[in-house]
Amino acid sequence: MIEAVDRNSNQADLNAIREAVLGWHAHSGRNLPWRDDRHDPYRVLVSEMMLVQTTVSAVIPYYHKFLARFPTVESLAGAPEPDVLKHWEGLGYYRRARQLHQMAREVTDRFGGTIPADEADLLSLPGVGRYIAGAVRSFAFDQPAPILEANTIRLLARLTGTKEEVTSGSAQKRLWATAESLVSPDDPGTFNQALMDLGAEVCTPRNPDCSHCPIADFCVANREGLTESIPVRLARKPPTPGEEAAVVLTRASDRSILLLERPETGLWSSFWELPTFWISGADPARRASLGASIATPEKIPQAVGHLFGLDSVDVEPAPRVTVNYVVTRYKMFLQVMFGSVRETGRRHDTPNCPDGWKSARFVSHDDMKKLTMPSAHRKVLRKVDF
Repeated sequence: MIEAVDRNSNQADLNAIREAVLGWHAHSGRNLPWRDDRHDPYRVLVSEMMLVQTTVSAVIPYYHKFLARFPTVESLAGAPEPDVLKHWEGLGYYRRARQLHQMAREVTDRFGGTIPADEADLLSLPGVGRYIAGAVRSFAFDQPAPILEANTIRLLARLTGTKEEVTSGSAQKRLWATAESLVSPDDPGTFNQALMDLGAEVCTPRNPDCSHCPIADFCVANREGLTESIPVRLARKPPTPGEEAAVVLTRASDRSILLLERPETGLWSSFWELPTFWISGADPARRASLGASIATPEKIPQAVGHLFGLDSVDVEPAPRVTVNYVVTRYKMFLQVMFGSVRETGRRHDTPNCPDGWKSARFVSHDDMKKLTMPSAHRKVLRKVDF
């Protein structure tokens, strides 16, 4: 048994750990769709970008859908951004989609459409940090590159008995050194995948199954009874609450619904959404600064008429739908009201576009399906009887 696995560990221990991890993986590893594509660096990049802060089960259908539309780096590079975002809709963290899109364009422009194997070149691409670079190098190019992500951080912290907060600079340096010393020089891609699987399936955040862990004899946390206290993490702050109100505003003449195209910067940039007003608490979408704030949902008819210059706005007196959603570090409570705009002889019912937004227009049900929208607003519209 060893105190910790690091650069100073003897070669026999390192070999024993590698052999045990690979042996376990041969019969217990996860069957994930992107592993069939592991020698295609583009598909490795797509899967790894999708997996950032997202579960495997959530990613699988998006992975298939995205690659059906953008099967090569060239097809992604040549696509318009709204199309890319539409095929990412619902997966969240849309900055990743934009980074992947920009990455494809840079690979096409700078590297002739060939994703580089060199670490410095990979790290120069948008959204690529040390982990994703290591994943591409080891999975696609069989280079002995280390990786460090949620599952391997937990596993290696327990293995080495790391008792400091794992996101600290010193802990990260130590864990990266451990990962580098451990990675198999003969089959680095399979070993890195095996290490992630072992963390996900056996060395779980709570109640790890140490009795079935192939490297339990080498684990400091297992020996010292510290598996529940390692890894050490800073306590998370609870999400900041916020309250919003939206209106599904239907044009009486054709049953189309009023939508706004958001600004080019900030949360959900260039997405389409229902007219939504900030009421209190958190305001991650910056609605108040865009002039869309109200005291209570009952103020919506007046606010809509003022903001969009619409006559004859009729809105139900109380919210009909409520939706809770989480975005970044905020937990939002969205109340949704329903209303209509009647044409009058005095003016046409075309909305003005408020300052700050890109556009505002009534959109048909069929056209709405083609637009990219925040998940909460899409969920609301599924409840609408067209």
